[in-house]
Amino acid sequence: QSLGSKGLKPPKEQVLQAGDRVEIYRPLLVDPKEVRKRRAEKAKQGSSE
Repeated sequence: QSLGSKGLKPPKEQVLQAGDRVEIYRPLLVDPKEVRKRRAEKAKQGSSE
């Protein structure tokens, strides 16, 4: 996991200020491209019946 703010990784020495937003980035569990392929295949099978 890594941390960031506004989509950017801040320098490690950066000190947070009151009101700063912190985002926690987790690794993806499944490749988004693979999910789209599976969804398209499932939709294709459902529409052919």
